[in-house]
Amino acid sequence: MLLLGLFSGLFSAFAQSVSYAFSARYLQRHHSAGWLLFYSQALMGVFCLLALPALWPGTFRWGLLAWLAPVWVALFLGGQGCFFLGQRLIESSKLVSLLGLKVPLLALFALCFQGADYGALMWCGVALTLGGAVLFNWTGGRRMTVRALAATFGTVALYCACDLLETHLVRAALGGGAGFGAVLRASLFALCALYAALGAVCWGVIAREGFRGRLLWASVPFCACWYTSQVALFMCFGAVGPVYGNVLSALRGPFSVGIGVALSRTGWVRGEVRVPVGMWVRRAVAALLVAAGIACCSFAHA
Repeated sequence: MLLLGLFSGLFSAFAQSVSYAFSARYLQRHHSAGWLLFYSQALMGVFCLLALPALWPGTFRWGLLAWLAPVWVALFLGGQGCFFLGQRLIESSKLVSLLGLKVPLLALFALCFQGADYGALMWCGVALTLGGAVLFNWTGGRRMTVRALAATFGTVALYCACDLLETHLVRAALGGGAGFGAVLRASLFALCALYAALGAVCWGVIAREGFRGRLLWASVPFCACWYTSQVALFMCFGAVGPVYGNVLSALRGPFSVGIGVALSRTGWVRGEVRVPVGMWVRRAVAALLVAAGIACCSFAHA
């Protein structure tokens, strides 16, 4: 299970970094974070709804989904909205690396509400993570304004809540099963159940505002990468839990730095402000500090 969680977490981190590049491209061309959110999730909802009957566990009951799905939809829409707003205010590579703050927040949640007992290593990890996040604000590009900071922390807090709900649903669907096949099926079921509910909400908004095929087609690259990343992420959460899953997901930061370097040289995404090589080195160091801090949190949590 540990290896399954490791590889699925690494793949999810990379796929999410690629999806963020596509979302930045969409915002550059269409200037609408809201339509990217609604069209991409509506498209995912169609495929998830079609697959859901084949994935439904025989012993699973509707009761859990009756409250969990609406709460998750509200939290997810809020988190995605904050993220897309943040992309319009700061560079994607900077914003994605700051999502590493999810692990300290999840650790604090466990400390306050689940009775976890952490030592010096845990707080060292928190300090490293926060230090790396702060360093990202002095790596060139656009400054971190109060509005951008609010969007970032809104994204982090709402995504953390989603992670906890997703893990709960995957493990409820998994029951006593183990192994790759069982985790994959439970993860796909949880993913399809939640995204089918989200898709229904998004189609309702689209029907009210008027369907635009051009915007739906433009959201396909982001949607494909995001869907793939979420399958892997749900598997990771089911295998190793939300804290360890976010330890691995923190590699989105270094991945995004690398993608950002490539995109800044090609001009494919203009939202990535061109900065000197020295600034990119500092940004890479900041990403590694975040990753090191998250690793410390992981070892302390073990």
